[in-house]
Amino acid sequence: MLLVSFQTKHFLFWVGIFIIVFGTYFAYNRITADVFTSPNYSQLDISENAVVTLNGQDISSSLTPGFFGDMDTFFYQIYNAPGRYIGDVTLVVNLPDNLSADLVKIEPIITYTSIPKANVATQGNKIIILGYGLDSQALFSLKLLIPKGYLDFPLGRLAGGFLQSQAILFWIVISAFLPTMTFFVLFKKLREQAKIRRSTQVNYELSELPGMANPAVVAVLYNGKITSRAISAFVLQMANKGLLEIVFKNDHFLFARFGQQTKEFKDANLEPAEKALISKIFKDTGFKSSDEDVQFRITHRLFSDKIATFYYLIYDEAFSLGYFNQAPHLTHKKWRNGGLAVFFSGILGATLALLFAPVNLFWLWLGLVVAGGIIIKNSSQINYLSPKGLETLRKWKALKNYLTNPIAFTNQNNTDKIFTRFLPFALAMGVEEEWVQRFREVSVDVPEWYVCLDQEVTIKNFSQNLLNLLNWLSSAFTFIKDPRVE
Repeated sequence: MLLVSFQTKHFLFWVGIFIIVFGTYFAYNRITADVFTSPNYSQLDISENAVVTLNGQDISSSLTPGFFGDMDTFFYQIYNAPGRYIGDVTLVVNLPDNLSADLVKIEPIITYTSIPKANVATQGNKIIILGYGLDSQALFSLKLLIPKGYLDFPLGRLAGGFLQSQAILFWIVISAFLPTMTFFVLFKKLREQAKIRRSTQVNYELSELPGMANPAVVAVLYNGKITSRAISAFVLQMANKGLLEIVFKNDHFLFARFGQQTKEFKDANLEPAEKALISKIFKDTGFKSSDEDVQFRITHRLFSDKIATFYYLIYDEAFSLGYFNQAPHLTHKKWRNGGLAVFFSGILGATLALLFAPVNLFWLWLGLVVAGGIIIKNSSQINYLSPKGLETLRKWKALKNYLTNPIAFTNQNNTDKIFTRFLPFALAMGVEEEWVQRFREVSVDVPEWYVCLDQEVTIKNFSQNLLNLLNWLSSAFTFIKDPRVE
């Protein structure tokens, strides 16, 4: 949703501001045709193949074919030199031999002068225009309406003329059509995936873990991507493994490493993904990390390569287990790169349209910008589960049914171990509150890695304090990850 990070949203916002300011400036100041500062006498030649020259300079782009009328149109600014007085000017227009000047509608336009005056005379295929009293601020333009059939336009010029002749409403409709079609293509793709995932729903329960699983991988299997819940579940699992201790004191928290008085932790055989997260919580030589320490380690860099590494490692593990036909991050990258290509093509096209093309074309490119943004925002929602992934997901959803069963536990045996063991996976699948509720009628001792010095520990305040902490921590980690990975 082609979800977008905070930095990306701000980047897109400022790009939009740039387009509006830059485009408004050029649209306001751009002259419809190129400007040529003439001497007192100028000669304009129009050939049968629609080539136009002014004193030898090619200005053919100023002649456009008509499509919804019976006239081709020529418009050009003959004189525009603020600050220079020119006085009287003479312009001779040579039309094709087969075109009589009497058939052409002639509109000399003189503005920004005290006494605008122009005399027009025709002779055969010639038009002679005399402009008088052009002062230093005057603009002298010429518009000719030429009957169709006398000029033979090249195919490219005909296509350009067709585009220029379209009303702005046409381009607005086109610009809306592009993102709309993009939305429907993505909607169809996501709907197909949702249908496949609905096929994994089961109506039975599984009260044991479907293998020794990484809760972050379970979150990827369940959601199709890494979310903040995946990170929270992984941190919780590290605590269960004896790698972390969490202490609440005076409304603050403290992370500590088990075995902090010995070298036990340094010698621990950490997995690469565990090392990546641990390095964002502790300094290399530290055994404790307060909330202020963690905050500093999170914010001292704009983006974190270590958090991005964690994402890649989890995605690679999910792929190596055979759950996806392609590593999820590679699928996300393919769609995101496609969206970026469409987005920046729209930016480039919109800029060029404002500078060189009919302003109406701007709307076409604006539609591409919006379409690219839709793809980028939704790129992380697309993934391809394998048959093994679908079968494994069914087993985890059976476990989810067990975790969310509304019947409370009444048997006191092993409730502590059961609660702690399944909590990371409940968190990974977004059902931690339902899991906690199943223990409302029994007494549960919180795990030994959790210490609270502010109040009596109950299952309720344990879950509230811990889950609020993990939500803050995982959201912060998600925020600072490299935006190239979703």
